[in-house]
Amino acid sequence: MVRRRSPSGADPASGLGWWSPVLVGDGDGLEVTVGRDATAVETYIALPGTSNPKTMVSAKSDAGLRQTMTRTLSSRSVTLPKGAYQLLSASSRLLPQVSIVRRSDSSAPTLREHLGSLLGRSDIEITIASGPVRPNRKPVIRILDTEGSLLAFAKLGPDDETDRLVTNEARALAHLVENPVDRVRVPSVFAFDAWGGRPLLVLEPLPVDDTEVNTDVARVDADVAKRIATSFGTRRSPIGSLESLDELRRRLERLADNRPVSQTLERLANGPEVVVGAWHGDWSPFNMAPADGHSWFVWDWERFGDGVPLGLDLIHLARTYEQPGQRNLPSDIDERLAGIGADPAHREFLDDWYLLEVIARLDPARSWQALGERQLAMIALLAERQHRATASGPRSTP
Repeated sequence: MVRRRSPSGADPASGLGWWSPVLVGDGDGLEVTVGRDATAVETYIALPGTSNPKTMVSAKSDAGLRQTMTRTLSSRSVTLPKGAYQLLSASSRLLPQVSIVRRSDSSAPTLREHLGSLLGRSDIEITIASGPVRPNRKPVIRILDTEGSLLAFAKLGPDDETDRLVTNEARALAHLVENPVDRVRVPSVFAFDAWGGRPLLVLEPLPVDDTEVNTDVARVDADVAKRIATSFGTRRSPIGSLESLDELRRRLERLADNRPVSQTLERLANGPEVVVGAWHGDWSPFNMAPADGHSWFVWDWERFGDGVPLGLDLIHLARTYEQPGQRNLPSDIDERLAGIGADPAHREFLDDWYLLEVIARLDPARSWQALGERQLAMIALLAERQHRATASGPRSTP
C-alpha cells in the first residue's frame, strides 16, 4: 500500500504504485510512504524522484548510492570530480525518499529481510533498478553487504510476462549448471523462491565490472554461439511441426487478424525441414564478457529456448545490434549460419521467425492497432516479403 494518491490519469505502471509490491510484497501490515518517517523500518532513496522512480537505493548504504551513481554516469560517459561522491553521500538526506512502515502487530518481512533470510545473513542492503516502462520491465536487485561488496543479484517478476521470463531463466540456468557448456560460464542459482506470489530468482554475481562491459559487436565469439545453440543437441525437423512454433503462434493470438503476421505464420507452418537447436534469446555483447583466454561469462538467460530453428541468435545479433533498422541482413550472414550448423538456404525462414518473435515480445498486451514503431516496421518488412513471394511464386523449401 502506498500512502499517497496518484494524480488523476497517472499510469500506475510508471509511478510509486508499481514499487509497493516490490518492496513489501503482499505483506499484511506493511506500508510504503512518501518521505522520511521516524517510525520506518527501512528507508530508500528514490531516483530520480518519488513520482516516477527508476531506482531505489537503501538510505543506509553509502556504497549502494555511490555504485548506482557510478553506473548511471558511466552509461552517459560522465565522470564526477574527486570528492563529489562524499558530498553526495553527506547530502543524501536531502534526496527524495520513501519509507516502509510496519504496523506494530505485524511480523511480515520486507523484500530486504526476505532476501537476507534466503542468503542466511541479516547484514545486507539492497539497490533496485527497474529501467523504463516496457513489457519486460522488472526489478533487478543488487544485494550488498554493509561494506558495499556485491553478494548476489536477484530478479523479480512483477506481472505475468516477467513471471514467465524469470521462471524461464531459473530453468535455463539449472540446466546449464547441471550440463555445462564448454567455454561458457553462467551464474549459479542461490535461490529460486517467491515474493508476493511472484517468482524471485537469486543469482551468483559474476566477476564482471558492469561499468566496463565491452559492447563491440565484432568481439562476439561465434564459436560460443555455436556451443550454446547445440547445447541440447541438434536434430532435423519440419519447421511447421515444432512445438515452439505453436507457442509463438499462441503469443501472437491478439494479432490473428493482422494479415502479414498471419500469412508469415502460415508460411512457417508449411516451411522446410530445418536444423533444430537452442538459442540464448538475447545474444549480444551486453550480455557477455571474457572470463579468461578461453571461456566467456554469459548472463541474462531469461529468453533461452530449446527446440527452435538453429541460427536465431545470429539473426538477433545482426538485426538488433549490427544493423538495427536495416531491411537486409549482413552480407556474410549465410557464412555465419553455416558456421554454426544451420542451413543458409533457410535464412529467410529464420528471419521470418525472428521478426515474429520480436513482434510478440515487444508488448504482449497490445492489439495490432496499438503496436509500437519497431513492431510496425517489422510487420511492414513481412508484408513486403509476402508481396515479393506472391509475385514470384511459391517460396523454395529445399
